[in-house]
Parts: sequence; C-alpha cells; structure tokens
Amino acid sequence: MTRTAKIIISCALISLLLGWSLYLLTSKREQPLLTEADVRLLLENKYSGTVSQVELVSSRQAATYVAAISNQHGTYHVSVNGHDGTIEQLTRKSNTNEPPNRPTDKKDEARPDQSAHITKEAAKKIALTRFKGMVQSVEINTDKNGTQVYVVQLESSTIRAVVKINRRDGKVIHITRSSKQSDESKQPNKPTRLTSDQAKKIALAKVKGIVSSIELEDEDGMLVYEVEITAANKEEVTVYVNAYSGEIAAVKWED
Repeated sequence: MTRTAKIIISCALISLLLGWSLYLLTSKREQPLLTEADVRLLLENKYSGTVSQVELVSSRQAATYVAAISNQHGTYHVSVNGHDGTIEQLTRKSNTNEPPNRPTDKKDEARPDQSAHITKEAAKKIALTRFKGMVQSVEINTDKNGTQVYVVQLESSTIRAVVKINRRDGKVIHITRSSKQSDESKQPNKPTRLTSDQAKKIALAKVKGIVSSIELEDEDGMLVYEVEITAANKEEVTVYVNAYSGEIAAVKWED
C-alpha cells in the first residue's frame, strides 16, 4: 500500500470517528429534559424532607439538575440526571454548628428515607424520555430479584415498547421494542384493538366537548380507553370505551 493511500484511509477513519462522536453528542443534547417540577416531584416522593434550590446545570455532554434536601438529619446536595431522573450523586453537607471533636453518630449520618418511591406520573415521563409514543398502561410488578418496578407500555404508529423502571429511584432497568405488525401476525385470531383516535371519536359521539386526555387501562379485567372530556357546559366527564368492541362501558360525570 502506498503512503498516499495510507494517508487517505487514515483521514477517512478520523472523519468517521468525528462524525460518530458528533452524532452521539447531538442525540444526547436533543433527548427531552425532565422539567424542574418533575425533578422536584421525584425527589419529594423519594426522600423525606424539604426540597429547595432545584437548578438546571447544562453542558455539552450532559444536563443535570442540582437540588438541596433538608430534614432532621441535615442538608443534602443531590445531582439528578436531567434526561432519565437517575440520582447521580447524594452528599451530606456538614453541620458547622456541631462542637469540635464531637464523635460522629451513625444515626446523624442517616440518609433521607430510602423506602419512598417515585409516582406513576413520574414513571410515565421517564419512560417517554426513552421512547416517543403514547402511554398505553402502567403497572407495578416485582422482578426476580424482589425489586418493585413500574412496567410502562407505550406505542407509536409502528412500534410497541415496554420500559421497566425501578420504582424506588426511577432508574430505567430495561427496554424492549417490537414491531406491531409482527406481534399481530403471531396472533391472527386475536380481536383487533381500537386505536386511540377511534376511541376518541366514539367518546365524542356520546359526549360533545374537548378531549383533554386518553389512556388505555384495565378495568376489572376489561381493557378500556379512559377518555377525559371537558363538556360544552365546562363539566369534566370520563367516558370508558371498550378497547375491542367500541361499546361505551360507562360515563362518569365529575361532581
């Protein structure tokens, strides 16, 4: 191989590596961020104490929220991944009012309550940062290690995804994706499920108004779309539509 050919190949490899690095950097920056309210809610549900000073610290490589939590044990500084809600660092700020040379009691070093867990709504938002689609259901399961997890099922126009999230700290454990077409071909005799748009039209035919949200839920073993509507008289109504037959299972008017 000539020296010129070696130079050309080396330049091509360097360009490829630079392009790939730029792609990774760009894709990470474009990943949706949790809001300050999301982070505050996650911390309030995970730890005991008062959450304050939630701030977003961004850089080219990452986006991190920094917050402070105060409880009877002291003040803690927390760093939270701005994309998936993972707790990256938790440190206790020393109490400057303690007498010098005082022996440290382990109870004084106790961290915030680790028995708390993130909410269902926080789990939905974390799942949506990892897969773009509509949330179909959220369930609480226990995996083989005894860890409680949220199992969030989502759908796009062509893909189904299942995101497993640690219920305690909001960390994404596993994601599986499958083609909707391949799933349906494996079960040719399974009844066809209505789309959310079809369910919305059925609900609006029953109650005129504006749809504020629609979710797929399991109600006593029956899969239904819960369609929340703001009626013309400003009342809030929930219409339950059978996800397969399209029948109206129930209509609930808010008091």
